[in-house]
Amino acid sequence: MVTVGRVLATVLSAGLRAAAAVASGLLLCGGIGLLLWSITPDSGSDATELLRGSVVALAAGHFLPVTIGGAAVTIHPLLVTVIVVAVIASSAGRARPVRGRTLEALHGTVFAVGYAILLDLAVSILAPTGAVGAGLLAPLLIAVVGVLAGLAWHRTSWSRWWRVTAPKWAQAGVRAGFCAAFVLVAAGAVALAVGLATSLPDAVGIGGLTGGSAGDAFGQFVLCLALLPNAVVAAVGYVTGAGFTVGGASFSPLAVHQADLPAIPLLAATPDGAPSTAALLVFVGPLLAVAAATMVVVRTVHTRSGRLLAVVTASAVAGALVVALAAVAGGGVAGGPWSTSGVPLLVGVVVAGMLLVVSGAGCAVAGWSQVPWRARSAHDAEAGEGDEEGEVAAHRGKGGDEAYGPGPSTDTGTDTGTATDGAADEVAGATIDGDATADDGEAQADDGDADETIDEETPADAEDADRDADGEPHAAEHAVPTDLDGDAGVDVIEGADPGEVCAIPDADGDQDDDMAPGPPADRVRADPAYGTELFPDPTEAAGPERERPATPGAGDLADAG
Repeated sequence: MVTVGRVLATVLSAGLRAAAAVASGLLLCGGIGLLLWSITPDSGSDATELLRGSVVALAAGHFLPVTIGGAAVTIHPLLVTVIVVAVIASSAGRARPVRGRTLEALHGTVFAVGYAILLDLAVSILAPTGAVGAGLLAPLLIAVVGVLAGLAWHRTSWSRWWRVTAPKWAQAGVRAGFCAAFVLVAAGAVALAVGLATSLPDAVGIGGLTGGSAGDAFGQFVLCLALLPNAVVAAVGYVTGAGFTVGGASFSPLAVHQADLPAIPLLAATPDGAPSTAALLVFVGPLLAVAAATMVVVRTVHTRSGRLLAVVTASAVAGALVVALAAVAGGGVAGGPWSTSGVPLLVGVVVAGMLLVVSGAGCAVAGWSQVPWRARSAHDAEAGEGDEEGEVAAHRGKGGDEAYGPGPSTDTGTDTGTATDGAADEVAGATIDGDATADDGEAQADDGDADETIDEETPADAEDADRDADGEPHAAEHAVPTDLDGDAGVDVIEGADPGEVCAIPDADGDQDDDMAPGPPADRVRADPAYGTELFPDPTEAAGPERERPATPGAGDLADAG
């Protein structure tokens, strides 16, 4: 229940957590600035400028407009962004006082708005004058992404609501889309690592040219580390075939156009010269992404229509994620030869189309003959609803023919004591299951109910099958109880062979076993030599074995009738 006290507590918790998240970002960037100042001899005795410069780095990580030396810097250090999003997700998703979707939504909203306001306020106060432009939209969007990630990752009411209410194909599609995007990012990281490993001497040479001191070398290292996620996204464009650009240079597995590059050691991993045949191996990454998405969909969704919807959803999610990464990873330094860089947004269409075609074909082919089109057909196939032959086969498979008894008789001769169709099985089984599981001291249905059950359960179309060679009905077809008067005797249905009877525990309340024609059921054994006896009821408590008096033999049954 949402009360005023809980609302106030939620708002206060969100505000405090937003302030703590902003402070965490400032401390992280300030600590790196202090470390750089401490190892740079020429930085002077005042660390204020470096601390203010670290605030500029934090603002760049929040996509605020940054100007350095009169030039607008449009490329953003994604490592700072990733750390900030992780801090927001951890802080917003662990709000213990918040319970319920309403309060969680309120907490996330207040957190995101408060974070954007506090960050903009801190940057305007601490950053150098004119270095950072004001703006609330970009920090607000980053805070929203972090809050959504926290709500989805942690065990919250919204995450439980999604798991319970969302269709299976939607959950599988979102999961498959994220999985495909993750595999593509991993493939890009591997390609970048291979490129750096093969070009390590060039990277060391570039670092030696630009880093004359320990402070300069450390600054180059921090710059490359901050731009490392940007390089991974560029490698994602490379492995998908869309390529990436750095100023006037362009690189892809199919073509390379060389141009002057900035002196950054990280750019030593770019291909030089015409691409070789080995460069085509990078296309293994997209294939692995398709395989991962297909596996997620096939293992989760068990209908063809659901799989197609899941593939469409996965294609849209993966394409949107890759486009978002390409959009935030690009940029450059305005007014110079490297004003633009990054991956063309066409990469999203490439990824979405690849998943839609290849993964869709894989999901359509996988288990085509066994996977139904609709969910209801799948349920019927799994549960076996409406399949009487499947139920009988499964029942016979558990205990064998001896435990189940003889099947429906197709004999048209004089064996009138054997049931002639599956209707008698259904009557006996229904009566036994309904009566045998009741407690011993509980009253059962009266004789009229038993007769009504037999009449209603028997199918009308069994009349044609229950006739002998002369066209006359079998005796068992018109068998009726003749001794239902509570005389402590055994009630017998006329026409029943003692060797083919099954005991129905006390259908008429006379504290004796009733007899009905038909094959013995699970818990019944009929034997002319030893009488008809019941197997122990599995619902009864285990106790010492006691002797059960055998029912009369064939001659005694005739006398009793």
